Amino acid sequence: MTSNGGSSKPCLGYSSRSAAIRGLRSNGMTNRQIAEKTGIPINNITALVPLTPKPESLPTAREAGYRVGEQNVARIGLNFEIRQMLRPFAAKRGMTVETLITDLVEKIAEDGLADAVMDDGVN
Repeated sequence: MTSNGGSSKPCLGYSSRSAAIRGLRSNGMTNRQIAEKTGIPINNITALVPLTPKPESLPTAREAGYRVGEQNVARIGLNFEIRQMLRPFAAKRGMTVETLITDLVEKIAEDGLADAVMDDGVN
């Protein structure tokens, strides 16, 4: 079984087509020569075994809840127009729109201003 669920196809005495490609490349053959020798279409040669191997995947650190020296910035989905309206207010304060949004929501919550801001008659 291969990593994608298919079974390996033996090729030219190698256990799989990928192994055959690697082996023939190590003998100095070009992709075109490998395609002619194996019958594998040339575009499949590099798809099976890229000339430049993928870099090893390194785990990326997950963002911590709070960053040192900076508050936790909420990821809030607002449409482009709303973000554009907030941009001048964020710029005046030297912060990103996301940081401004977070500060506004925190201030509204801390000072109990939700009813005043909403101004919808609900108490």
